[in-house]
Amino acid sequence: MGEIRELVAVDGPRSQRKHAAILAAAVENFIAVGYDAANMDAIADAAGVSKRTIYGHFRDKQGLFEAVVADLAQTLDRSVGGQWHPDQTLEQQVIDVALGKLALFEEPNFAGLVRMILGVFLAQPELAAKIMAAVQECDEGLLRWLESGKQAGALAGVDVAEADELFGSMFMATILWPQFLGQASDTASRRQKAVIMAKMFASYLRDAANPA
Repeated sequence: MGEIRELVAVDGPRSQRKHAAILAAAVENFIAVGYDAANMDAIADAAGVSKRTIYGHFRDKQGLFEAVVADLAQTLDRSVGGQWHPDQTLEQQVIDVALGKLALFEEPNFAGLVRMILGVFLAQPELAAKIMAAVQECDEGLLRWLESGKQAGALAGVDVAEADELFGSMFMATILWPQFLGQASDTASRRQKAVIMAKMFASYLRDAANPA
């Protein structure tokens, strides 16, 4: 994780617990007031640690924010994608990936944090670029699934990097941007859109794997 995870003094379970408590408090504070107004004293109080302890784990507020985003991406990475399942159809596996990603993005804290991050992207493009690089580094669950399918011979002709980028673009356009731009729809409608998008993506994979 390099720069993103500025761990300086993690030397055992107690320090790891403090690290986790700081991240949890930071998520709440960032969601509540936004990045610019986030306060390290308030985060320290909520985490039950001193501000000095926070700076022992993270170099500054930006370092803490980057770690929060990295944890967000790692949660997504653990929840979505994985290994190819030869006993399941291609379409069903893609639907499961899409619905898993949708469910995670609908978690209140997750959705609130993503909204806050989007605001940072608009206000601080340099920080946005750095964070996007971190997210891409962590969020490889779908890429691993595609590579696993290719190794199994089911997706032999697929350019996995291109497919991974396409899925992300489709998900953003179909699910995320409408939600974050206030074009609200209910859970059932979002789920239906995710399934339709997944079927379209599965059709693309099928065609790419078996070119005419």
